[in-house]
Order: sequence, then structure tokens, then C-alpha cells
Amino acid sequence: CSDGYVAKAGDDDCQPYCATVTCQSGYDPRPNKDTLTGSQHSDCCYPSCNVFTCPLGYTDKSNKVAITGAKAKENCCDEVVCPNGQHRNPNSNNCLTCNGATSRRRFNTDCTGCTSGYVAAANQDDCKPWCATQSCPDGWWEKSNKATLAGTHYTHCCDEVTCPGG
Repeated sequence: CSDGYVAKAGDDDCQPYCATVTCQSGYDPRPNKDTLTGSQHSDCCYPSCNVFTCPLGYTDKSNKVAITGAKAKENCCDEVVCPNGQHRNPNSNNCLTCNGATSRRRFNTDCTGCTSGYVAAANQDDCKPWCATQSCPDGWWEKSNKATLAGTHYTHCCDEVTCPGG
């Protein structure tokens, strides 16, 4: 028989090598396996998700044992995505709450501080403008865009009431 083919048992005919291969546990047959030529197990079968270990930051897909195809993080695993206002512990897949004046960016394994003029928003990933959290004192009016203004003092968010003629 030529390369990639083997003799059929008790016959002078040749058949593709892969037609004689049984995929090992944890491996799936390649599409059209019985028509493939080759000389080794990997020519006929490929690892299934069943034997793939998801890396930190990923968990097994719920149907992992039924997924066929090349074993890879993208095929076999789901990313751990923590709820808003939480981040993934860098040493595990547990989610932790961001505390204080911090926020989380997706894919980060820690919380980061809000920039000046912004404050943490409870159960949110993004910081919000400080002015959105403040009330204007007596004698001051809210600026029309107060909810979008960064600031550190009410004068950044409010305009002093002035009366014409005193």
C-alpha cells in the first residue's frame, strides 16, 4: 500500500490508515476520519474538551464533555466575568467586591482608584462624576450639566444665586 494506507485484514485491498484507528479516550475523530490517510493517531483524532484544563480566569463550559474539536480555551471554557463593582481574585476564580473610591475594569484582577473629581458608584464598574452625588447649599443653584461634572468642591457643580439689583 502507498503512504497513508494500510492493507485490509485478509484482503489485498488498501484502505486509509485512519479507517483502522480507534480514537483514544479524551480524543474525538477528525471530520471524515475514515477517509483520512496518515501514519499516527493525531492524523485521525484530536483532543476533546473533555481532557482540557481551563486556565485561571476561566471555568469549564457547562457542556464541555460534549464539545468536540481542537481543545482550546476558546472552545472549552467560559471567562469568569464578575458582576459590576467586583473583580476577580488573581489567585482564584472568586469575585471580590471593590471597596472605597475604586472601580473595576473588565479583565482586571484588582480595583483601581477613581481619578480626581470622580467617586465610586455602588455596584458599578465605572466611577461617576463627584458633582452627581452632591447637593448645592442654600444660595446656590445646580449647574444644568451638574450630573456630568467632575469636581471636588460644590463651586464646581453649582452657581451662586445672584439677584439683579442686589
